[in-house]
Amino acid sequence: MDLRFKVATEPLKWWQAVLLACVTTGAGWAVRLAFGAVLESEAPYVVFLAAVLVSALWGGLLAGMVAAFLGAVTANLSFVGPSGEFVFDAAQVAALLFFLVVAGFITLVGSTAADLLRRERHLNARLAVVSRELEHRVKNILAVTQGIVHQAARSSTSADEVERKVAERLHALAAAQSLLTQSAGRPIHLRRLLEDVLGPFGLEGRFVLPVERRTIMVPPELAASLSMLLYELATNSVKHGALSSDRGRVALDWCEHEAKASLRWQERDGPAVVPPRTRGLGTRLMEAAIPQGLGSVSLAYDPGGVRCLISFECPPLLCGSDAG
Repeated sequence: MDLRFKVATEPLKWWQAVLLACVTTGAGWAVRLAFGAVLESEAPYVVFLAAVLVSALWGGLLAGMVAAFLGAVTANLSFVGPSGEFVFDAAQVAALLFFLVVAGFITLVGSTAADLLRRERHLNARLAVVSRELEHRVKNILAVTQGIVHQAARSSTSADEVERKVAERLHALAAAQSLLTQSAGRPIHLRRLLEDVLGPFGLEGRFVLPVERRTIMVPPELAASLSMLLYELATNSVKHGALSSDRGRVALDWCEHEAKASLRWQERDGPAVVPPRTRGLGTRLMEAAIPQGLGSVSLAYDPGGVRCLISFECPPLLCGSDAG
């Protein structure tokens, strides 16, 4: 038998937690009324322990604490005598203290279990996204590798030359992939990032870079995202754009103004561009590559070549006036 308990994706708000505690306590009170004399005289707190557990699992620590308080107050109504006086002896005090201790323990265990289940759900969702991205990226790497071999074979005169070119570009491809995981911790020179990421695609012969430009250092929190975006652009260009033909080129240019850097990608001399009918995973990854609030991506499928404008924050300390 497979038993699973589902919790809310996000923790409840305080008023939702209080409302949940009231509902579970009310349900406990109804159960106690249904079983009347037995629960009132022998076990007045039992049903409210169940209410505390459900509240803690669904509503977290606050809901469990409120349910424990309401349960203690509600259960003690059974100690009111027929004439209206409140009868509360040492036995009832001991029972109340025992209930509060057990309810506190249940609240801690239940809320902790709910947090663990919630984290597991988030991790599973993230794992599913990473798995899809990994599958997509592996396909792209295979496509790029095929393009590298094809271009090397067409532009080489011997098997040794083909082997050398393929080995160099595959090594550059591996270096670009490593950059995605090793860029955190310090800023990366934009030109260096371009060289590492675009090297496998034939940087010297297929890309046009400006001779001199202001030095722009990419913040570490953006380096991996920008690398992924450039890699997607180059991959799509190898598959369908300018880099899929011998004459095709990609012009790259960048500038910085008022602590904001812009990188322009312009494909030219390739096959005529036909805008995609649907937004595939690659397009969605490119559009969402730069985290919201840190920059923006503008992608256009011009007939003469794909154009992409990437803008991101560049603090003054990361930008200088040296030659690129």
